[in-house]
Amino acid sequence: MKTLLATLVLGSALAACAMPYALSERPSGPAWGVIESVREVPLDIHGFREAIEHSINPQTAQELVVRLDDERAVTLVEEARRFAPGERVRIVAGVVERE
Repeated sequence: MKTLLATLVLGSALAACAMPYALSERPSGPAWGVIESVREVPLDIHGFREAIEHSINPQTAQELVVRLDDERAVTLVEEARRFAPGERVRIVAGVVERE
């Protein structure tokens, strides 16, 4: 039980750190790039109790790693649309759009 608790807490902390951009990497204007990787992440990370209550049907989002045309990589979390590695995208104000 302690291992499960530690895993959930660590996973929640890592997911919170991965939210939209690392501040030093955030593009100042529109940026174009290609999605390098996609992984499912829990959408609701606001507490251990909620995670247990909703564990049967958890809500998820996609964590995207996008390689920008200027060779920087940024990590974003997209809730609504689904993307796949290799797709060309544009990032405007933290929103990922298909080109």
